[in-house]
Amino acid sequence: MYYASTSWRRSADDYVYLSLCLTAAGRRPAAIKINLMKSFFTLFPIFLALGLAAQPVLVKDIYPGDDAGPRNFTPFGDMLIFRAESPDAGVEPWITDGTEAGTFMLGDLNPDPEVANGNSNPSDFTIYNGLVYFKADDGVLGDEFFVTDGTVAGTQFFLDIQEGDGNGNPFDIVLYNGLMYFTANDGEVSSELWSSDGTAAGTSLVIDIQEGSGPGNPNFKTVFNGELFFTANDGLVGSELWKSDGTAAGTVLVKDIRDGGNSLPSQFTAVGDLLFFRAKDGVNGTELWATDGTTEGTYLVKDINPGSGSGSPGNLFSFGGLLFFEADNGADGDELWVSDGTEAGTMMVLDINPGSDNSDPGQFTNILGILALFTADDGAAGEELWELSVEEEGNPASVVVGLLDDINPGPEGSDPEDLVFSGSAIYFSATTADFGQELYEYAVDMDSAVRISDINTAGDADIDDIVRVGNRLFFEATDGTSGDELWTLEIPIAELTIARDGADLVSGDTLDFGQVFISEAGAAELQLSNAGNGVLVLYDGDLTGGLPLPFTIQELEEELELLGSGESLSLTAGFLPTEPGTFVQNLRILSSDPNAPVFELVLRGEAVVPAAVLEVSLDEMPLESAFSYDFGTVLLGGQATEEFAISNLGNIPLNIAGVTLSDEVQFSITELESPLAAGSQDTFLLAFAPASIGLQQATLAIATDALEGGEFTFNLSGTGEMESGTQELNLLEALVFPNPAMEALQVRLERGLDGAQARVFDGQGRLVWAAEVPAQAQLLQVAVGNLPAGAYVLDIRNAAYRGTYPFVKQ
Repeated sequence: MYYASTSWRRSADDYVYLSLCLTAAGRRPAAIKINLMKSFFTLFPIFLALGLAAQPVLVKDIYPGDDAGPRNFTPFGDMLIFRAESPDAGVEPWITDGTEAGTFMLGDLNPDPEVANGNSNPSDFTIYNGLVYFKADDGVLGDEFFVTDGTVAGTQFFLDIQEGDGNGNPFDIVLYNGLMYFTANDGEVSSELWSSDGTAAGTSLVIDIQEGSGPGNPNFKTVFNGELFFTANDGLVGSELWKSDGTAAGTVLVKDIRDGGNSLPSQFTAVGDLLFFRAKDGVNGTELWATDGTTEGTYLVKDINPGSGSGSPGNLFSFGGLLFFEADNGADGDELWVSDGTEAGTMMVLDINPGSDNSDPGQFTNILGILALFTADDGAAGEELWELSVEEEGNPASVVVGLLDDINPGPEGSDPEDLVFSGSAIYFSATTADFGQELYEYAVDMDSAVRISDINTAGDADIDDIVRVGNRLFFEATDGTSGDELWTLEIPIAELTIARDGADLVSGDTLDFGQVFISEAGAAELQLSNAGNGVLVLYDGDLTGGLPLPFTIQELEEELELLGSGESLSLTAGFLPTEPGTFVQNLRILSSDPNAPVFELVLRGEAVVPAAVLEVSLDEMPLESAFSYDFGTVLLGGQATEEFAISNLGNIPLNIAGVTLSDEVQFSITELESPLAAGSQDTFLLAFAPASIGLQQATLAIATDALEGGEFTFNLSGTGEMESGTQELNLLEALVFPNPAMEALQVRLERGLDGAQARVFDGQGRLVWAAEVPAQAQLLQVAVGNLPAGAYVLDIRNAAYRGTYPFVKQ
């Protein structure tokens, strides 16, 4: 067949941030086999027939004995809104939670059997601001706007756009710029562009494109590049390409593609910065066109069927940065085509059904952004499931396709329809000779599709309109007895949960690494778990080289990691800064959790230089180096002290390299703590104990290993004084001899003293000798032999008496 290897890519335009989980520089995911189900989906070796866990059940026989014909399925929270026919009320709006008791009609909006057979025929269900707006006919006012909150009481008439019994006929409703835009007819400006904020007062005509009674008929509304594109007819140039910014002035013709006729643009599909569509210019037939939103940028991509013939592109589908579609080049039939928006890059991917026969590719379904499934007929196996991948994002030459599964072997295909991917399995209807049309499941841990129902044991179940709501599928089917009714199937659903240190995270949370030193690593352990009952697929994104540094994320062991129910794995996110600053980056973790396919975490880290920061303060006031401090006047023999604080304002311990004091006799400093822890503070004392009369000065330097300002210096000063200045002491009489003295000075006191001290000062007032006077001693001997010759003063004092005695040393 056409199997080949491929790899899943996403461009930086699609995902601005890294998805889980590339870390090695330059790494790109290794090839994944194109045969998705038989390789990727069997990486997880579990033998589980998920389809055997539950069987489809009839929700409710809404129309006993006939067809309820449920249609227009619209998920609304965990409920499903739809239209169905019941024998008493006709076709009306219904809602269900999947149980018979929880399935009921929201209202018999048209109770008049004479008008439209009593049918309100609701349609165009649109969810807006938590409510569902829709079109219906109440039998009195025509087709107009209704609204419901999902309850009978909350289902009511909203707005009569065309007053009276005329049809306002609101349709083609899209959400744009916070409003609903739709086409409607108020009876004056037929079928034109309207907008609504969900209130009657906030509903108004935007513009009358075809002025007068003619219909502008804006249709196929598509939001692209911040504007609303659609097909409309202004009555002058025919049905052509228009756009609007939501205002009358901003609603303009983009291009008159077919001069003098209708180009009829349709099937608008955005791929990157281009909006593709089909149109006919009157020369080349219906072909593929594209626009960037400007007149000059609107062009024929390629005349697929050359000349006046039509390539008739259809089933336009965006995948892998490319447009895929079916088209007929006039020779090969309807086949699979691809386009990058250029003529050269628009080509047939493969003539799946060789020759002029049609393969009719359709039912395109995106599977996790890795592969796309579609249906096609190769002429040998009939219409079956096929797959395609894009090996290089945006490169049409890198597309690979292959037959996925021949569900009904032989030339009669199984005709798969209504493909729905739940994140854990693909569900669809298919037909075989033995069982007719039934429901099938292709689970991510299986290697082929499995039939999971035999709803109609006697024939086709006529399954149609499969839709997923939470952990249920809803669809129309018949068991051959109850007619076409609403059926449901409970399905396994994966659920991704992420925790850090046992605490659950929610998408949008910040994963903060805090402060991390440059060239060191911060780490956060993430626990990824599957809290659901389906199989969870975790897979890579595509930014080459992985998460931008300084952030990293651990690689998955497999490019596609599958977790069964209750299973988990651990991944380590890292922060490895090389320069200071605060860094923020988004991490997108992609999974097959259908309710949260993208789990986004904000990574944050503060990179800091490892450094100790020294601060010295006095009375909580920071000081600058070379700070001058004066102890004031201090009596000789006394001492003055001051307490200072030393702090480490940095983020690593502060080491004291050394303390240098120029005068260690009269000035002193207490021991400093080393190392001083980051963010901590210690205190120390500086003291002045004068040994000399007069001004005394010194310098103190504290050296540290702080990154900046590592040394702090003090300029210290103080004045020594002999006199108390506060108390007049009694005169102490004494006899001092010999004077001059050579070796010893004899002193005879008139009285004995307690607590007295004897000191000798030189002629400059410097203290040269000191001793305690024995209690009550009256005879003292002062050794002066070691003193240089000169004049001295002997001072003897206690708290009450003082005597000073000059003498000379020979």
